[in-house]
Amino acid sequence: MLRWIRSLDDIPIGYYGVGFCKMRRAYGLKPRAEAYCYLVDILGCGKLVEEAIRLVNQMPPEECDGAVLGDLHGACKLYLSE
Repeated sequence: MLRWIRSLDDIPIGYYGVGFCKMRRAYGLKPRAEAYCYLVDILGCGKLVEEAIRLVNQMPPEECDGAVLGDLHGACKLYLSE
């Protein structure tokens, strides 16, 4: 799954979450914490903090680990610093 997410380099950042959700529904894949972590980081770099927060709120609790929350914290710091 991470390979699929990383292959989206040519797509504007705002479309990552849409593709991620469609992929989950279309193929029935259950993303692991690493996939959520990567996506939260991408959204944070694109200053789409609200979308990153929404993603973290909607993800399964068992996948919400320290790395995901750390990336969300980093995104918030980046957003507030500018």
